[in-house]
Amino acid sequence: DDLAQLPFLTMCIKESLRLHPPVTIISRCCTRDVELPDGRVIPKGNICSISIFGIHHNPSVWPDPEVYDPFRFDPENMKGRSPLAFIPFSVGP
Repeated sequence: DDLAQLPFLTMCIKESLRLHPPVTIISRCCTRDVELPDGRVIPKGNICSISIFGIHHNPSVWPDPEVYDPFRFDPENMKGRSPLAFIPFSVGP
Protein backbone atom coordinates (compact mmCIF):
# COMPACT_ATOMS: atom_id res chain seq x y z
CA ASP A 1 0.00 0.00 0.00
CA ASP A 2 2.84 2.39 0.83
CA LEU A 3 4.53 1.84 -2.54
CA ALA A 4 1.59 3.52 -4.28
CA GLN A 5 2.42 6.63 -2.26
CA LEU A 6 6.02 6.67 -3.59
CA PRO A 7 5.82 7.17 -7.37
CA PHE A 8 9.42 8.41 -7.71
CA LEU A 9 10.72 5.31 -5.92
CA THR A 10 8.72 3.17 -8.37
CA MET A 11 10.30 5.07 -11.30
CA CYS A 12 13.78 4.51 -9.79
CA ILE A 13 13.17 0.79 -9.36
CA LYS A 14 11.91 0.43 -12.93
CA GLU A 15 14.89 2.33 -14.35
CA SER A 16 17.27 0.15 -12.34
CA LEU A 17 15.55 -2.95 -13.75
CA ARG A 18 15.79 -1.50 -17.25
CA LEU A 19 19.53 -0.94 -16.96
CA HIS A 20 20.23 -4.24 -15.18
CA PRO A 21 17.42 -6.69 -15.94
CA PRO A 22 17.42 -9.77 -13.69
CA VAL A 23 16.50 -11.90 -16.72
CA THR A 24 18.80 -10.97 -19.61
CA ILE A 25 17.71 -13.44 -22.29
CA ILE A 26 14.74 -15.74 -22.88
CA SER A 27 13.76 -18.19 -25.58
CA ARG A 28 10.41 -19.00 -27.09
CA CYS A 29 9.20 -21.61 -29.56
CA CYS A 30 7.07 -20.14 -32.35
CA THR A 31 3.64 -21.74 -32.33
CA ARG A 32 2.77 -20.20 -35.70
CA ASP A 33 4.56 -18.50 -38.58
CA VAL A 34 5.51 -14.94 -37.60
CA GLU A 35 5.95 -12.30 -40.30
CA LEU A 36 8.44 -9.57 -39.40
CA PRO A 37 7.94 -5.95 -40.47
CA ASP A 38 10.51 -6.35 -43.27
CA GLY A 39 8.60 -9.30 -44.76
CA ARG A 40 10.82 -12.12 -43.51
CA VAL A 41 9.03 -15.03 -41.82
CA ILE A 42 10.03 -16.95 -38.71
CA PRO A 43 8.61 -20.43 -39.33
CA LYS A 44 6.44 -22.26 -36.84
CA GLY A 45 8.54 -24.54 -34.62
CA ASN A 46 11.66 -22.34 -34.60
CA ILE A 47 13.15 -21.46 -31.24
CA CYS A 48 13.90 -17.74 -30.94
CA SER A 49 16.22 -16.11 -28.42
CA ILE A 50 15.08 -12.71 -27.17
CA SER A 51 17.59 -10.36 -25.57
CA ILE A 52 15.84 -8.43 -22.82
CA PHE A 53 19.10 -6.59 -22.21
CA GLY A 54 19.13 -5.60 -25.89
CA ILE A 55 15.51 -4.44 -25.80
CA HIS A 56 16.18 -2.34 -22.70
CA HIS A 57 19.26 -0.75 -24.30
CA ASN A 58 17.78 -0.09 -27.75
CA PRO A 59 18.49 3.59 -28.53
CA SER A 60 15.48 3.83 -30.87
CA VAL A 61 13.22 3.12 -27.87
CA TRP A 62 15.35 4.47 -25.02
CA PRO A 63 17.33 7.63 -25.90
CA ASP A 64 20.76 7.60 -24.23
CA PRO A 65 20.14 4.02 -23.06
CA GLU A 66 23.23 3.86 -20.80
CA VAL A 67 22.15 6.90 -18.77
CA TYR A 68 20.22 6.35 -15.52
CA ASP A 69 17.06 8.45 -15.85
CA PRO A 70 14.08 7.46 -13.67
CA PHE A 71 11.92 10.04 -15.43
CA ARG A 72 11.71 7.67 -18.42
CA PHE A 73 8.99 6.01 -16.35
CA ASP A 74 7.05 9.16 -15.59
CA PRO A 75 3.52 8.42 -16.88
CA GLU A 76 3.75 11.40 -19.23
CA ASN A 77 6.98 10.08 -20.79
CA MET A 78 5.60 6.56 -21.24
CA LYS A 79 2.81 7.61 -23.60
CA GLY A 80 3.18 5.95 -26.98
CA ARG A 81 5.85 3.48 -25.82
CA SER A 82 5.06 -0.18 -26.41
CA PRO A 83 4.27 -2.11 -23.22
CA LEU A 84 6.78 -4.68 -24.54
CA ALA A 85 9.65 -2.16 -24.42
CA PHE A 86 10.12 -2.87 -20.69
CA ILE A 87 10.01 -6.55 -19.73
CA PRO A 88 12.50 -7.12 -16.88
CA PHE A 89 10.99 -10.49 -15.91
CA SER A 90 9.82 -11.54 -19.38
CA VAL A 91 6.20 -11.39 -20.52
CA GLY A 92 3.51 -13.83 -21.59
CA PRO A 93 3.75 -17.47 -22.60
